[in-house]
Amino acid sequence: MGHRKFSSMSKVEEIEQLIEQLPPENFAELAEWMQQRASATRNHSAFLNSYTAEDEGLYDDAVAR
Repeated sequence: MGHRKFSSMSKVEEIEQLIEQLPPENFAELAEWMQQRASATRNHSAFLNSYTAEDEGLYDDAVAR
């Protein structure tokens, strides 16, 4: 059995190598998944829309004692 050099390879490099081996139909699926993830992580509207007057001060930092 051969040894793989995980210590000298970053996670990003590992992922790049795996992506390069994907057939085109899987790459398209991965690209769609990445787009959905990027949209979900950047969209804060659900939080902002749920914020009400009763929440005022709820997320403020604790006052130093």
